[in-house]
Amino acid sequence: EYPQDELIKQSGAFFLNKYLSIFGTIDIETSNVEINGEINGVMYCWQVCIGDTEGKTRHIYIGRKWSDLIRFFAVLGYMYNLTDKHKMAFYIHNAAFEFQFFRSVFNIGEMFASKKRVPITFDIDDVFEMRCSYKLSNMGLAKFCESEQVQHGKRTGYDYNKTRYSDTFLNDEELLYCVDDV
Repeated sequence: EYPQDELIKQSGAFFLNKYLSIFGTIDIETSNVEINGEINGVMYCWQVCIGDTEGKTRHIYIGRKWSDLIRFFAVLGYMYNLTDKHKMAFYIHNAAFEFQFFRSVFNIGEMFASKKRVPITFDIDDVFEMRCSYKLSNMGLAKFCESEQVQHGKRTGYDYNKTRYSDTFLNDEELLYCVDDV
């Protein structure tokens, strides 16, 4: 067992004022499902990319259940010794969409919003600050990727009408879509 400070040092991360020097992006994939005559969104895949500020290092993590994402965040919090004074930032493109799901799964703390349930930033468990890259950039994801010269931009041709669940098999093309989407 390494103490938490040693894990932070080994990862090459350090705190810049209040925030960890590495950051993440997060995205979820959902299907619309009719339940008792109402359309509901169901998350079937989540993906997280963690990288350094120079863009030299990127790690992508994929999970299929909320319990796995909750555990993933718990491990990150422990690994980087995150507190309300030492946070990790995550960017979400169109955070208002993910927020509708996150608010029923996570403890939402401080929030800055342009209107009700349309956050620009919000905290999860007081240690992760979620930032809306759509609101901050004022660009759709495809335009944002083009502007930032992202190597793997948003894929086209994905079947959004197919109903998928957390236990639905995802083929290679569907998994690549998830990876590129984050």
